[in-house]
Amino acid sequence: MQKNVLCDDLGEFRRAYDLGKGVVAITAHCGCFEMLLHYFAAQGFSSFAIGKEVYDRRLDRLVTKMRSGPNITYIYSSENPRAIIRLSKEGKLMGALIDQDTKVDGRCSRIFWAGWLIRPPLPSSGDAL
Repeated sequence: MQKNVLCDDLGEFRRAYDLGKGVVAITAHCGCFEMLLHYFAAQGFSSFAIGKEVYDRRLDRLVTKMRSGPNITYIYSSENPRAIIRLSKEGKLMGALIDQDTKVDGRCSRIFWAGWLIRPPLPSSGDAL
């Protein structure tokens, strides 16, 4: 994985993580962002990812497998929000995609919006493989 992922010095990040209060890492929804989870897990950072359940159970199992692994917990966005609080209190890293504008149960579930992007991203209707 080291040859596929280029990363700046993680010293500051590690100091924040070592405080044990949880860390939020913000990234764009581009490239193979799932690899970031595995990269951070390989560096010893316990993390968690949040995603929408895929309508097709076979695809859902595949996506869950890609977003899970040693040192990685995967939860559905439909689960109780207290799971996010609990995992954060455990000191885990949470990754956030800043350019998603999706609807869940008819409500906008946008958490972050990247207004600085040159071209606004198209809304996602689900996970793409």
